[in-house]
Amino acid sequence: MSRWVVLSLAAFVSACIAARALSRENPEVALRTLPLHWGVGGSHAAAVDLTGLPIRRDTVFFYEHLLGKYPRFWNGRPENGGTPHRADLAGHIEKVRQDVKRAIPDPGWNGFAVIDFESWHPIWELCPSQFQRLAAEQVRSENSWLDAAGAARLAKARHESAARTFVLQTIELCKSVRPAARWGFFNSPADGQQAFVEKAPWLWEAQTAFFPVVSVDKQGIEQGVPKPGQADVALYRAHARRAVEVAKRVAGDKPVIAIGWLRYPEFNEAFALQFLEEFDLIELLREPRSAGADGLIFWDNVSEPSLATQYQNYLRITLRPLLDRARER
Repeated sequence: MSRWVVLSLAAFVSACIAARALSRENPEVALRTLPLHWGVGGSHAAAVDLTGLPIRRDTVFFYEHLLGKYPRFWNGRPENGGTPHRADLAGHIEKVRQDVKRAIPDPGWNGFAVIDFESWHPIWELCPSQFQRLAAEQVRSENSWLDAAGAARLAKARHESAARTFVLQTIELCKSVRPAARWGFFNSPADGQQAFVEKAPWLWEAQTAFFPVVSVDKQGIEQGVPKPGQADVALYRAHARRAVEVAKRVAGDKPVIAIGWLRYPEFNEAFALQFLEEFDLIELLREPRSAGADGLIFWDNVSEPSLATQYQNYLRITLRPLLDRARER
């Protein structure tokens, strides 16, 4: 057994013990001891006033289409080569340097920097099926003698080699430009990726922070009851714990900062884009801490003044009173 595997298993056991210990706390203790971070961006995000709230403005998201020359398929068409194998790596790295300096002007900034690469994963099996299909088609168009299976095998080999280089050079450049920041990839590793963590020790070693996603998707009054349906609460808690624990399994002593949304996602048919009901907000605030997370980042994109106003009202009417009550107990 390799030294890295032994260390990762030891870290995983420690994380499980810590999570169980936290879960035995009074739920209000877990809620009020969770450090909160503001990762909300967009053209009107600055209009949201956080005065009086225990939330730090110390998080920046770098989206794939805005950081460097990220290769991907968008609407079925290749951008920047489509796959890492065909990327302009030198041009990408130079643009990353410029993009990071523009987004973080202060060379000594020590917040959390989240690289949000989602169109593909360095591990082939974790890539979206559409990306796999288009990457294989790209390979076959260049090698017409290959059958479908052969093209898929070559696409995988090329991808995993080129993707590793692309990802490592990206994050190492970011760390060199803003060395005090804590850098990591969005939701990597994620809930559902437990079986693959041993395949990419280089990816976990390169990150200086981990950002698992623990957003509430479908829960609460969507089920037609005045409080969360027990089955849905159990599913959410299990998801949040798995997401945090798989990150802690590879993090060692690096921070694990969960990412959550204060609104329901678009695919929530009953409450799409509405703000969380209080009982769901409590789950979002409490479960990451109970699972052992070192903090929670609120994410969103506020591109309209009306949404900024809605956020301000939600923070004033729902979030702040909840946090105040927790601190008083």
